[in-house]
Amino acid sequence: MWDHSRIAAAICLLWLAAVAGMCAYYGLWRLPRLEKIDPVDVALESGAIAILSMALISSIVLYRLGAGEVFPAWSVLPLISGVVLSGLLCDFLDEFYELPWVLMGPVQIVPPIMGTFLLVHLMKGWYEMYPERPRARWDVRLVLAFYSLYGSALVASIATSSPPAQPPPLTPGEVVASSEPLLFAVLLAGGLYLYSGEASRYVPIQLVLGGFLLLVLLPLTETMKDLLGWMDPLVDTLGRDVAPAVFYASFYMAFVEAFRRAACPQALRVPKVYEAVSLMKIRPRADSWPSAVSAIRKLSESKGIPVVLLTRPGSPLFTIAHKEDLPKIYVLLRPGASFRKIDESTYEVPLEPAFIEGVLRDILRGQEERALVVFDSITDAIALLDRKRAYELIRRLSDLIKERESSGVFIVVPEAHDEQTRALIEKMFERSSEV
Repeated sequence: MWDHSRIAAAICLLWLAAVAGMCAYYGLWRLPRLEKIDPVDVALESGAIAILSMALISSIVLYRLGAGEVFPAWSVLPLISGVVLSGLLCDFLDEFYELPWVLMGPVQIVPPIMGTFLLVHLMKGWYEMYPERPRARWDVRLVLAFYSLYGSALVASIATSSPPAQPPPLTPGEVVASSEPLLFAVLLAGGLYLYSGEASRYVPIQLVLGGFLLLVLLPLTETMKDLLGWMDPLVDTLGRDVAPAVFYASFYMAFVEAFRRAACPQALRVPKVYEAVSLMKIRPRADSWPSAVSAIRKLSESKGIPVVLLTRPGSPLFTIAHKEDLPKIYVLLRPGASFRKIDESTYEVPLEPAFIEGVLRDILRGQEERALVVFDSITDAIALLDRKRAYELIRRLSDLIKERESSGVFIVVPEAHDEQTRALIEKMFERSSEV
């Protein structure tokens, strides 16, 4: 993925700044009011605004819950929702004010396209990291139902309505000009589908692309009106007003579904900042250790305190954290080793509770600020020491961390212990989290 979240955020911010600048330049408060208001348009667009407002609020809440720690691009969701909402708000305002062309055209057309592309790209990245079981067919019930409704209304209107006098036939150039928006919409929808690739099997992408297909009805309705010279009011309302409203609903459902399926449960498991010590339970999955490192980084950066990692060489956490240059100080625990200072930030110590406590005390005393002490792991300590000495080590380190007013995270793999041991370990900690 691009450092993609930053590029997407920059695109969204530039667009929102441009829209705000255009609104200020044209002075919306000075624009003439329209005498006639279409109540159907106002009702549908008000409903769409309510839906997108829920999307914006939901994305902000999920961002605050730490969704970006699970997958950085999720932190862009509030901006994507804001971009799509900006176009909808301008569309709503043109029901009351005579807007200039730039606010009637590009400012209303670009946001749904931009929002759809960014959402598809974001979800594609998530799917590539955490692929789901392939689906045999598309989840297109919403699209098929709406197209069926539109087609039925169109056929019924042609069969029962009396069109006005036949207009003069269009020239080939006028036919091409009328068809260009429809052709562009179809090509864009096809391009988005091809871009999503294997990720088109991901249900949230199916929802957002299916919703985007409904927007094709808007240029289709305009093209048919130009070619036929008339359009039944019901069909016109379905194609021009109802279809965009259903798109916004589908857009909202897509990213809510994405969070429900994967991102939200993991985001809610990211530990929050707190003082004293906690237990981090890690499941034996490939993505658990990177998620644990992300959670530790979040704790460290949010408090502005360095990480002191007590670990055995070769552990999964040590390998990932070392590659990402996360800890400030390493304390490498080796059974039977002698104390050795490898360099200014790395110590090698024997796996003896009293010795480890003494080394950690000296390290914390030498810090100008409090630290986040990460012990990796209780499971290794129980395996390498007898159970009694492992519990003694946990108690000594916990008391020292509290004494120095620092924070601590003790890691355990629950599946490696019986139920009685798991219960005893959990009783030793004030808080716990799962990754």
